[in-house]
Amino acid sequence: EAAGPDGGTPLLAALRASLSGEALLDEVVMFLLAGSEGAAITLTWTAMLAALHPATADRMADELPAAPPAYADLPGFAFTRAVIQESMRLYPPVAVFARQALKPDRIRRWDVREGDIVLAVPWLLHRHEQLWEAPHAFRPERFLGDAPRSRPRFAYLPFGIGPRICAGAAFGMAEVSVFAAILFRRFRFALAPGFTPRPNCRLALRPKGGMRLLITPR
Repeated sequence: EAAGPDGGTPLLAALRASLSGEALLDEVVMFLLAGSEGAAITLTWTAMLAALHPATADRMADELPAAPPAYADLPGFAFTRAVIQESMRLYPPVAVFARQALKPDRIRRWDVREGDIVLAVPWLLHRHEQLWEAPHAFRPERFLGDAPRSRPRFAYLPFGIGPRICAGAAFGMAEVSVFAAILFRRFRFALAPGFTPRPNCRLALRPKGGMRLLITPR
């Protein structure tokens, strides 16, 4: 957006008018997380998986065009999209969602009191042996064709679910797909010698100490 006389944007001006202090800071942090960090983290883990599975990376490269894709091209990249979705299954950018109970409830044998914090943990759901075959294996085919229809509705939650689902889910997938189409068509990835990736979950699921990759042109 164009900057106003005070250096701000219409969006920031609207936020300042309706929010202040800690609430405004929370919204800015969320914009940064959802608008850039989530996509960057997804691409980082996807690049790691491409490094560990070169045949998968080659299949993606064969599917992708030499020129940067347009938004209208994205539906044609079914395998690349499946790789990204499988990456988010194994390494969900937000591995834990917290919700506060508005009123008393009961979840199976547990009583939930008003104000209690309830956690939904995609990291566990996405690797649950009763929901996924070989849950720790990297298999993009889980997201091809009719395979997703056979899964329980709540087995895969990279963007959350329900009224609080990420409003930018479709945009985020498009953003990551465009970057993936450029990166994996042009470059090969390999883990740096002696480096072992280790997930580190704080607000987001980042690789501890960064992701050390060797990148070479195709």
